[in-house]
Amino acid sequence: MKKRIDSVLLIDSNKQSAHINEEMIKATNLVGYVAVAYNAQNAVSYLKQRLAVGKDLPNIILLDINLPGVSSWDFLEIFETQFVDSYNHEIYLMSNDSNTKDVIKGSMHSLTQGVVNLPIIDWEINQILVNYSERYELHVA
Repeated sequence: MKKRIDSVLLIDSNKQSAHINEEMIKATNLVGYVAVAYNAQNAVSYLKQRLAVGKDLPNIILLDINLPGVSSWDFLEIFETQFVDSYNHEIYLMSNDSNTKDVIKGSMHSLTQGVVNLPIIDWEINQILVNYSERYELHVA
């Protein structure tokens, strides 16, 4: 039996990309629930709501590096001040941009595990999920 991750939060302003990535995550059968937010404000609201009702926050957050409005960098600052102590988490930035400055900044950020290029390939999603399962020795589903 495969190890199971409770939930993943996908934050992506591109609805088509978000839908494709959501379906790829679901297809792995390694995740119980996939939440999608199309901007950082909705993602923060979602995280606050989960805490308010006593639920754990998502195990993994996949964050679009190029969010409009509240940026991914702003989201990371908010996350660090409001949520970082709430659970064991991993955050990956997603980028379809070859902006080397952002990729380096994202790779070096203390809250992130790294940067994944968009479009994400199914084996990359699978590798992120399997690595998380192994690092945190999740219970068998």
